[in-house]
Amino acid sequence: MLGISQLGIVSGPLIGGALTEYATWRWCFYINVPIGAVVVLFMIFVVIPDGSIKAAPLTVLRSIHRELDLIGFTLLAPAVIQLLLALQYGGNQFSWNSSQVIGLFCGAGATGLVFCAWLLHRGDGALIPLSLAGRSAVWSASLTQTSLFTTVFLAAYFIPIYFQTVKGASPLLSGVYMLPAILAQLLGAVLSGGMVQRTGYVIPYALAASTLTAIGNGLLSLFSPSTSVGEWVGYQLIAGVGRGLGLQMVWFQVPPQKVCNSYKTHTSIRFSRACLPSRQLSNSRSFRLQSRL
Repeated sequence: MLGISQLGIVSGPLIGGALTEYATWRWCFYINVPIGAVVVLFMIFVVIPDGSIKAAPLTVLRSIHRELDLIGFTLLAPAVIQLLLALQYGGNQFSWNSSQVIGLFCGAGATGLVFCAWLLHRGDGALIPLSLAGRSAVWSASLTQTSLFTTVFLAAYFIPIYFQTVKGASPLLSGVYMLPAILAQLLGAVLSGGMVQRTGYVIPYALAASTLTAIGNGLLSLFSPSTSVGEWVGYQLIAGVGRGLGLQMVWFQVPPQKVCNSYKTHTSIRFSRACLPSRQLSNSRSFRLQSRL
């Protein structure tokens, strides 16, 4: 199931290219409305059996403000937003030594320190429970998947740019040219899930995923105007298989009784860490491209 769910992540450039070329780029956002409506209908009419007895809805509503770490969220979100804006504005709209960029960095740092102090105060009820995030199985799995997701975001951003600007491909064709990575990632995800369930081992597949992803992305950095079809297809196959093997390993590593708590911890760590290096690297690459034009 987790392997098939990655179809939306890796097929985005293909669908987005088709919408951009034959409709308008705004449909990349409009298309989520009917899809979301269908999902809501399924959630309403599909009965999912509960594994445990749950409290009445009114009881949950009365205690939800105590169960959810709303204060932690209101501290983490501004810190991440300020840092992302600083990385976005720096070298583009404003210089790195401008008051706007420095102020955003200072605001992100100050808010981040307050958020860390709140985590210590809140304890196990915090948005990121330190007792859980401090476990080697959790932070190492989060760090591994964060790195893999960073490569996914960067590849989805830069590879279509390469095909459109260097190879002269259309938006739709640039998405078609990414099919080797898309299909390889799906294949790797499905195979890894089946092999882990059969063998019970997680670490070997995570190591293989990290190795193949590093090699594949190193080969992708060799793209040039003279890169042949066989080369860019093969490089994407290697990187795609590596990403597919490792993206779902974190869920096999966490004990079943800790999945709910680890999900919010892992998601918070993953997206905050994945967005920051992706934004920083894409900003750096865009600056280099602009300076060479």
